[in-house]
Amino acid sequence: MFSYCSGLTSIDIPNSVTSIGESAFQFCRGLTSVTISNSVTSIGNYAFHGCSSLTSVTIPNSVTSIGSQAFMDCSSLETIVVNSGNTVYDSREGCNAIIETASNTLIAGCRNTIIPNSVTSIGSSAFDRCGCPTSVTIPNSVTSIGQSAFYNCSGLTSVSIPNSVTSIGNNAFYECSALTDVYCFATDVPKAQYSTFYLTSIKLATLHVPASSLEAYRTTNPWSEFGTIVALTDEEVGVKTIDNAQLIINNVYDLQGRHQTRKQKGINIIRMNDGTTKKVLVK
Repeated sequence: MFSYCSGLTSIDIPNSVTSIGESAFQFCRGLTSVTISNSVTSIGNYAFHGCSSLTSVTIPNSVTSIGSQAFMDCSSLETIVVNSGNTVYDSREGCNAIIETASNTLIAGCRNTIIPNSVTSIGSSAFDRCGCPTSVTIPNSVTSIGQSAFYNCSGLTSVSIPNSVTSIGNNAFYECSALTDVYCFATDVPKAQYSTFYLTSIKLATLHVPASSLEAYRTTNPWSEFGTIVALTDEEVGVKTIDNAQLIINNVYDLQGRHQTRKQKGINIIRMNDGTTKKVLVK
């Protein structure tokens, strides 16, 4: 209906509207703000695809259906909020993303997204050309990364994949041209596709993996295509996942990155008020 209206800068959808159709505002590159009324129950496929000036979106309580790639290529998107009364989607723990509650799947993210520990999968095209940060740490709760999840995130330089991930989809890191380091903590090599790192210069990048799994990664495609494959250091195994995860301050984690309700005997990782992490030994 309004696709390619490059001069459209804002829109207020009234209470009489119950659905936003497929590609309704696709490539409205001048659109900076949108107000969605609480009468809207569905947002169609590609509804805001390519709205590269859109900076924030609020999903009201009434929305129960969001189509495929609805916010793909929204490269300026910094804030996504789902109203707390929504029964299907949420943006829990200030994560700046849309999470499908029933499946714990992150379906749309933005450049400031913090992925909470409750997320179990990252959906297809979740960060597709959406202005990814330079580094992404995926929490230990995630078991799968969908196809095109970080497609063409051209500013992404490093990514940390936890031991829990077992599969990574087609084109998940397609054309991530700045990627230099991948930290994969999985001792069992995650299943990945030939195209997982397609058009990403992994021959110039370094893959960091558990020392016990070096040979397995070196003989398994597409991991074997990395130019350099090295063992994770003791410090990286113990701290790195937490240090980059942007988790809630003053929380306690064990060496595997699992949240603890209190300090346990042995080594704990504590996230401090200044954002740093420290190892603390409890006898």
